[in-house]
Amino acid sequence: MYEVFERINTGGMKLSPQEIKSCVAHGDFNSLLFEANENSHWRTMFGNKSIRLKDVELVLRFFAFYENQEAYQRPMKKFLTDFMTSNRNPSDQVRARRLNEWAALMETLASSLGDKPFRPSGRALNAALFDSFSVALAKSIQATGIPPAQVVQNAYSELLKDDDYIKAISSSTADDENVKLRFRLALKSFGL
Repeated sequence: MYEVFERINTGGMKLSPQEIKSCVAHGDFNSLLFEANENSHWRTMFGNKSIRLKDVELVLRFFAFYENQEAYQRPMKKFLTDFMTSNRNPSDQVRARRLNEWAALMETLASSLGDKPFRPSGRALNAALFDSFSVALAKSIQATGIPPAQVVQNAYSELLKDDDYIKAISSSTADDENVKLRFRLALKSFGL
């Protein structure tokens, strides 16, 4: 269905991949993504809302990798669409859990890394750094509770000194091997 919608989407301004996903996988999970996108810490971290839904797509990337990273295969677009479609209508309990996990993650990131993390080489937020580090931190929170700010800062600093990690977040970021590598190194930075 995504491919059909994408092919029809040829006149005027093309829809972004997330705009298409929001249409073809519309449901309670899509509403959850928009609600999570309103988190004040996330808004400060990301910046102004993206009219092309890049911020919403990053929220989706977090949940897709947090819950299903082992199943990742290129292309990224299909991985995200499949996750969104299969989670279209979560139960109220799952919805509440996801929003609570997101809020705890955002609070921890803001208190540990400040307002504008995930920008190793300039102004733009690096999606690969965001998804791998955020998922690793969320799994650390799930396993042992919220770590002290110094632990989060140390993990972040060490990753940004690791040449293999930098390569995995800088080029061919949707490549299967680079995705596996960056998540493995980010999880290792938290002792997972």
